[in-house]
Amino acid sequence: MTERFKDEGAEILRFGGGRNSRASEDQIHQLECTDGENFILDPGNGEFRPRTPFDLEGTVPNGLEIRGFATLRKTDGTVSMLVQAGAQVYEWDGSSFTLKGTVSPTAKLRGTSHSFWPLTDKVLIADLNGADNIHEWDGTTFSETAFLTADGSTAFGAFRAKYIIVENERAFYGNIFESGQAFKHLLVSSQLSDYTIVSASERPSDSLGADAPWFLPTPQLKPINGMAFAMGILAISQDAGAFEKLTGSSAKDYAMDKLHDGSGAIGDESVVSTSNDIIYGAQAHIESLLSTDKFGDVEFDDISFKIADDIAEFDNWTLVYNPRVRRIYCFPHDGSQLHIIHTDFIGTELSPWSKWTTQNTFAFNPTAVMVCRDPADGLEYTYMGDSSGNLYKLEGSGDSGDAGSDDIIAWRTSKLYQAPLEAEAGDINGWLTHRKNLSNTATLKFLFSGKHIHDVAKSITLNALDFTTVYSGEHYYGGSYYYGAKHQDRLARRTWIASGQSNSFQIEAKVEGTSHFAIPEVGFLYNAG
Repeated sequence: MTERFKDEGAEILRFGGGRNSRASEDQIHQLECTDGENFILDPGNGEFRPRTPFDLEGTVPNGLEIRGFATLRKTDGTVSMLVQAGAQVYEWDGSSFTLKGTVSPTAKLRGTSHSFWPLTDKVLIADLNGADNIHEWDGTTFSETAFLTADGSTAFGAFRAKYIIVENERAFYGNIFESGQAFKHLLVSSQLSDYTIVSASERPSDSLGADAPWFLPTPQLKPINGMAFAMGILAISQDAGAFEKLTGSSAKDYAMDKLHDGSGAIGDESVVSTSNDIIYGAQAHIESLLSTDKFGDVEFDDISFKIADDIAEFDNWTLVYNPRVRRIYCFPHDGSQLHIIHTDFIGTELSPWSKWTTQNTFAFNPTAVMVCRDPADGLEYTYMGDSSGNLYKLEGSGDSGDAGSDDIIAWRTSKLYQAPLEAEAGDINGWLTHRKNLSNTATLKFLFSGKHIHDVAKSITLNALDFTTVYSGEHYYGGSYYYGAKHQDRLARRTWIASGQSNSFQIEAKVEGTSHFAIPEVGFLYNAG
């Protein structure tokens, strides 16, 4: 928000909103920015803070392209994780890789938390590329799943699926391959309480038992290119077609009904579920299905309209939702950037968007990306792979930079400030408040517009506060501490003066480095002459 003090006439620039690159600079919310990169949003904290670096966790032994993942958290709390590199499937224990099996080298394994079968403590693993049969992982053994026909006595044959969702004691398989033939438009349900018994010959009907397996074609007969479960609804996307939802409660009455009659999701991994919504990527848009189902509104909910100009050229997306940090990561294919939805801001007046870039050659162009539980601490992280077998953790830690070395450039450009009528703003002076942490240098750039278009930059060191010491060194009695930390996270204020003059200006705040920082406010005064 912007506050004006009665006596001094000072204004305070605060933060807390996301990017709004579509609106005019003078029409955005005062907490938003017209442009910026590599910052995070927090509904409980409006400080300007950088994203954490992404960590390089390790490199797979064969050095081949990472193409898939599987994550498993068993009912006893045991956590394990698989990484596919080329044809090899390794277990990653948080520090080393152990070979567990092989698959087709063109497979793209996906064993998510949504395909966990709790009755036998296994994760069912799809192949997003449709090149290999369904597999399973129980924390010890990686194996191909043996399927049976509806009577439970005959081998079903080769069975593949691009998507697997486990819900209501059934496994739902979408976009399948069976006995040498692709059926991209089919949704297949397992028998109740047995994921291995399936049917590609029986549709739901009164003649079936309530627990029987069944199949349904998509109404438009278009390939299924995404499935997600939220709000009690299994949503099925058709490539360049409508969204459907599964209705019914047993094999006697299951059916598909129209959920959204507009264009379906674009890409093979652009449909994700949050706790109360389903978000998907379309051409030049990121959209929500919440209002469509709850209110019968056939108009889609475009949640990307505030950054529409930034993503107008993107026609293929990979979306990943990490519920622990409540962020949806939107990777445009070959975009060398990452757009983030901070879900706590959806539905508010503030933009939920931030944009991340990196100076690392990885460039946010993963060959595979998925949320997995870390075998070391059991928490959910977003893991990414590249073509050289490097495994990255997106929510990294520490002050070492991206992949352990590369600086992060975090910056935000404010709304437009205008001097009254024909007056000009000049001789700007003010302060920057920051939390005392590791040393950084902040650059405040004043982007003047109007009659005199020019820039004025000021560098401000965000280091530790100077204070009087006793007896020796920088601290009482020498050493690093005197009964406690040296004013860590205490608020510090730096003053500055910027010479410049014009009718209006914006403020760009930028910090480059590997150290964390936090800037609650920038205050300033100017003469209007």
